[in-house]
Amino acid sequence: MRIRLVLFSTLFVATAAPAQLPMADHAAKRQAVLDAMTHDGIIFVEGTVAPPREDQTFIQSQNFQALTGILQPGSALVMWRKGAVTGQRIIVPAKPAYAWEGDQIGPVEATAITGMPSLPSASLRALLDTLDATHSKVYLLAQDAGWPGLSTQLKSVVGDSGVIGGGRIGRGAATIVAIGGARGAGATAAAPPENELAAITRAMSQARAKKTDAEIALIRRAAQISTLGHIAAMRYAYPGVSEYELRGQVEGAFLTAGGERLGYPSIVGAGANSTYLHYSADTSVSKPGDVVVIDAATDYKGYSADVTRTFPVNGKFSPEQKIIYSAVLAAQTAAAKLVKPGARMTELNAAADSALWRGLVKAGLVDSMGATYVPTGGGGGRGGAAGVGAGTQSQLRLFYFHGLSHGIGLNVHDPNYTENGALVVNSVFTIEPGLYVRPSTLDMVADVPANAAFRERLKKMMPKYSGIGTRIEDDFLVTPTGVDCLSCASPRTIAEVEAITGKGAPRVKPKH
Repeated sequence: MRIRLVLFSTLFVATAAPAQLPMADHAAKRQAVLDAMTHDGIIFVEGTVAPPREDQTFIQSQNFQALTGILQPGSALVMWRKGAVTGQRIIVPAKPAYAWEGDQIGPVEATAITGMPSLPSASLRALLDTLDATHSKVYLLAQDAGWPGLSTQLKSVVGDSGVIGGGRIGRGAATIVAIGGARGAGATAAAPPENELAAITRAMSQARAKKTDAEIALIRRAAQISTLGHIAAMRYAYPGVSEYELRGQVEGAFLTAGGERLGYPSIVGAGANSTYLHYSADTSVSKPGDVVVIDAATDYKGYSADVTRTFPVNGKFSPEQKIIYSAVLAAQTAAAKLVKPGARMTELNAAADSALWRGLVKAGLVDSMGATYVPTGGGGGRGGAAGVGAGTQSQLRLFYFHGLSHGIGLNVHDPNYTENGALVVNSVFTIEPGLYVRPSTLDMVADVPANAAFRERLKKMMPKYSGIGTRIEDDFLVTPTGVDCLSCASPRTIAEVEAITGKGAPRVKPKH
């Protein structure tokens, strides 16, 4: 569950491949984005170029892939409206006679894949001149990697200030950046109509969010492959196993089962490292009694799953670990039971929070359901003495401090489709409650009279619970009748986890 998708440092191989979705699916997404532009203008969607270094991986720009299905590096999509006339062109490099990286596609193949007229990238400038780009509103949906692509040709025609740029789309919303100022060199534009960047990026986000049946099939396969990686790691676990060994088991299983790359950098945390959401070192060696949190998933045909599992390295949960784990599983189960067309995330959050509260009360880690505390640096009460009131926080948030859900798709944090705030058929998203007893938990509670009883409780309970992190994350699909869990084939109950953990551990334990 990374905040953003990161390009992985692996050998770059830029092989071309056809669209993974039916042609009509891509065409419908393009039309939805083009329809959002009601005034004259040009939309330029940039694909990713070949990486500048050999140790960097090519990953197609997700907006571009959603609209075209083209995986060829150095491509672009141009759409425009001129009065009642609209048009679309796919721009790809001319097909070389021989390519070091493998077979490539050219304009002929691009037209066959997309159904759009195509041009070689060398003809882009002529197309922009034909469209009178220097006197038009030009909207750029840039590629994800940050390496200059065909937008450099666009900007050479209209100038940097002649482009209105949209940010990347992910994590459920679009980041919009409008670049104003003078037009390109020598350009004289008429009074501009409404800036429609917000409408275009909103339509792009909705096109990404509204998953087709073909997209659901790819996400389902990614989730199925991802469960195999988690099963492999559980089977390999033993006291003294390193985080990087478990990571190797997970990622190796992904590749063996047909996963094409990681959906995001794997998170493997043992012991206290299990309490850090984005722990990334993966260098520690587990100790007897540790739990391990693994947040890892594969990317399949460009679509990523997102799966997290927690298990004890010695194959048996301690009584304290069982309390925490049971609370998290109960939270996920309670939220999942509410999923159906028309359900709202506020309802799912309330159900999950209630189950987590009950678990923390049972563990003795909170004072009561809904209890609050004064955090370090928190507000004060009357007369300047810190107390309950302004500046207080929920005790639950000491142990649960992330969101319950996010959409998945081309990005592991893809927009999730809802209508009027409610889930609809083919909404696809995670449910991922967690509890994390960080060693520093007590330090976050101010040493003030209002917190005295709570601090004493924590001092007593922390030796039992410190270093126990637990997250259970699965991918869910809204169906006409309810919900389908795409990744629940991986063990989730205590009995299931204990039955498999360590059963495939090596007989000779390596020395670290």
